Amino acid sequence: MNKVLIFVCALAFTGCEYDNLNACYDPDLRNPQGPCPEVVLPVCGCDGITYENSCHAKNAGLLQWAEGECP
Repeated sequence: MNKVLIFVCALAFTGCEYDNLNACYDPDLRNPQGPCPEVVLPVCGCDGITYENSCHAKNAGLLQWAEGECP
């Protein structure tokens, strides 16, 4: 689990801290095949990645996101 979190951290953040990522991502919630509505309402995940909608962010295992695209 720690290797996955560190890998995600390295890809998504500049200088992120493990504690911040731990509050952002829960691998137990990851469900890449989970159904989501085909609605485009972009959200910016706490990992710095823009997702099509909050359902996709949740299925990625994220715990937090904000409306709109990431900068």
